[in-house]
Amino acid sequence: MKADLGPVSVGIDKVKEVRIDEFLLSAEGNAGSARLMGMLACKTSDKAAARGDASATIRVEAAFDLRTCEIQKSEAHVLETGGTYGSVIAAFSGSIEAALKNGIRSEIAKLCH
Repeated sequence: MKADLGPVSVGIDKVKEVRIDEFLLSAEGNAGSARLMGMLACKTSDKAAARGDASATIRVEAAFDLRTCEIQKSEAHVLETGGTYGSVIAAFSGSIEAALKNGIRSEIAKLCH
């Protein structure tokens, strides 16, 4: 993630921690579903002028038809943010959720082809 804050550009692009708390992928007949809860924490470079970190706990869920690839449900939520730049993550949570939903749709499409 990179943000321009006036005269300073801040990039939080080094992975600090990745945690998967729950992952479930299931199929019953033609019905498929997936659920993931986890946390991603990143930090700035050690050489950054404005050092800091940010984290987000997320939940994504999807339900889909394995025969037709029709997606019945696609949800993504940023549940919690933290760190020095946690408020920046919170401010962009809608964009992050939209990107996660697009990613879910893309991955489901790969399953079908």
